[in-house]
Amino acid sequence: RGPITGDLHGLLSSFPPTTFAFAYGSGVIAQQGYNYDALPSTLPMVDIVMAVDDPLLWHRANMKENRHHYSSLALGGPRFISQVQESAAGIYYNPYVELKGIKIKYGVISYRRLCHDLTHWDSLYVSGRLHKPTLLLHDCDGATMSVHQQENLHNALTTALLVLPETFSETQLYMAISSISYKGDLRMGIAENPHKVRNIVERNMAGFRSMYLPLLASSPSFQPVLAEPLPPSLTLPDTTTAHATDTLVPLYITQRKSPE
Repeated sequence: RGPITGDLHGLLSSFPPTTFAFAYGSGVIAQQGYNYDALPSTLPMVDIVMAVDDPLLWHRANMKENRHHYSSLALGGPRFISQVQESAAGIYYNPYVELKGIKIKYGVISYRRLCHDLTHWDSLYVSGRLHKPTLLLHDCDGATMSVHQQENLHNALTTALLVLPETFSETQLYMAISSISYKGDLRMGIAENPHKVRNIVERNMAGFRSMYLPLLASSPSFQPVLAEPLPPSLTLPDTTTAHATDTLVPLYITQRKSPE
């Protein structure tokens, strides 16, 4: 048994319309160190991010339907909530919400702010979560979001490659990528498990491969190749299909130097 696999998509019907939504974290993406066979009440909370066109209108509608989701800050009204949201990372969370028997925490961000964070890394708060495998719940503007997300992944890959040695393993690569959004996070080692990054990567190699191997294979700057010596049977997975990661063979990658 793994994380919650129920109809998370159906949860969105409890909210006003969204433009883009995804679930992330140990509640939906398996991590080492969690007992997913435990009672549902002890499972990790499901984290959801919803991007909306107009936060003010969205919170106004949501407070009519789900006022009990909000803290006392809601006494200031939807305009105050949207102003609080626009401060800092541009996202407002309602935690400890139970819907259809599932315990969730949901964050609301403007679609414009999300797209800007994906391409400019304003805060890395949401874009950093999308460096790692997530569960897509809704996307009504697929082409635009795909372009922004690919730029986000390319930037994460490039940043990780800059700090890795000439030859490195897939695990090292995905750990370097996953670590980017935790740099400077005071919770790491205090409120968060200090092994969180490794726990994420080791249970999700297939997910990371589907996100990053196509970028590695087509990278004009780094042109990674398999390091030698390697077993004769070891070859790069077929990166032309998203499902070509079912059979996992450990890979070691070498950054091919560009000619002077």
